[in-house]
Amino acid sequence: MTMTTKNFAGVDITPRIREAHKKLSKTSVKFLEYVKENPRCLESCQFQELVDWKHISVETRLQPWPLFISQQTRDAFEKASVKVFELIKSNLQRIFSNDLRRISSYFGVSEDYVKQCLYGVSDEHMSNLLARGDFLFTPSGLKCLEYNVTSSIGGLEIPMWEAMCLRNPLISEFVNRHRLKITNKNLMSTLSEHFIDITLRQFPHEDEINIAFVIGNPVVLAALANHERYVNRQYAESLQLKDKTGRLQGRVMFCNYDQMEIRGEALFYKDKRIHTILDNSNPDIPLEFLILFKMGNVLIYNGPITGIMSAKLHIALLSEHEDSDLFSAEERETIKKHIPWTRKVIPGNTTYNAVKINLEDFTLSNREKLVLKPSGGYGGEGVHIGSSTPEKQWKELVLQTFREEQWVVQELVKSYPLLFQWGEDCCKEHEATWGLFVFGSRYTGVLLRVIPCKLSKGVINVHQGARVPIVFEVEE
Repeated sequence: MTMTTKNFAGVDITPRIREAHKKLSKTSVKFLEYVKENPRCLESCQFQELVDWKHISVETRLQPWPLFISQQTRDAFEKASVKVFELIKSNLQRIFSNDLRRISSYFGVSEDYVKQCLYGVSDEHMSNLLARGDFLFTPSGLKCLEYNVTSSIGGLEIPMWEAMCLRNPLISEFVNRHRLKITNKNLMSTLSEHFIDITLRQFPHEDEINIAFVIGNPVVLAALANHERYVNRQYAESLQLKDKTGRLQGRVMFCNYDQMEIRGEALFYKDKRIHTILDNSNPDIPLEFLILFKMGNVLIYNGPITGIMSAKLHIALLSEHEDSDLFSAEERETIKKHIPWTRKVIPGNTTYNAVKINLEDFTLSNREKLVLKPSGGYGGEGVHIGSSTPEKQWKELVLQTFREEQWVVQELVKSYPLLFQWGEDCCKEHEATWGLFVFGSRYTGVLLRVIPCKLSKGVINVHQGARVPIVFEVEE
């Protein structure tokens, strides 16, 4: 339903929308009632700073209306995202015993590639990976569609967006009227704390801990120069919290691999020793840096393991093994609760709701309730929603994917609809994907993406036109 400034005040919020927002928080419903009483909230021009925000390094467009979640919802997000990520991190060891041949066979890559991905990777490194799980919030709970186990997970601008949002007069009025206590943690600060903890364990006698954010694109690197001051302010505060004596120092530096050099058995950027690299998902990490990584003389996150850990096949692995004794009873329950039915696309038999099926026949005949995804796809590229795909095209896709065996088929999951501002002076029901950040075993926040239901065709990401609302955690 689309509502204009002229008639919005006289239109009730639909029961379906009210229920969805109430599941997130009472405050979320109060905000809808607030915008119903204040038609100016429909006008995009009232949120100009948010609407106009852009940066050369980020494709994101911001959604003017924020969303509010309760502590109970936040705790549910934390529990689901951390538990699922712990299972994904265990897949290579638990299911394949880190056997190169078995891993290469399942993931459809060479043994040399697997060996490269696992180069220098210890159990400690695996436990501390950075990730963002993409979940849908549905009537039956949170469902994980995929996990992006990469350093390039986005969201480091969130603290800046939060400040922009709270400066807006209409949003500020709502926050003050209801005396809201916002409890968000600064995402940049939590990333800093994560790296400080890891680095101090690796280099316990260092008084200075320096981090290199490696950016391969020179244009983006130059554009981020102004961001360095803000990042270092957050980093300095995190160092101070870790060591109140002031002994512990360090800096975050934006650079590329060519600007760093090895001296002896250590890595330097100008006169600063680099202890940790955030590699921004760069696939071409120089071999000499990887040797230092394997020696334990520099930490690289996420490093070479990104290539194998971000594959959507990890979700298929969990779904395929949901009844396996490889997982405990509690873990099996987590899989059944949060992982939608997903299978690697290969000829043969499998199960669906405990019933034996032929996977190719089942995929062909159940187009309306299935999704096909390339295992290594990114940003929604190559995703085909059966209900939005003509039957003839679906048949051709199924035959193609079963030949290639580098795809997953997943049961279609529908999110709760949420109401957001749209256009110059309207609001529409949106579909939403919740990107839940996990650093190691720490849940650290949300990157929410929303798009009007009629525009989404089941794919919700910024590359397809989705926008990002600011999510505030509130005490209720």
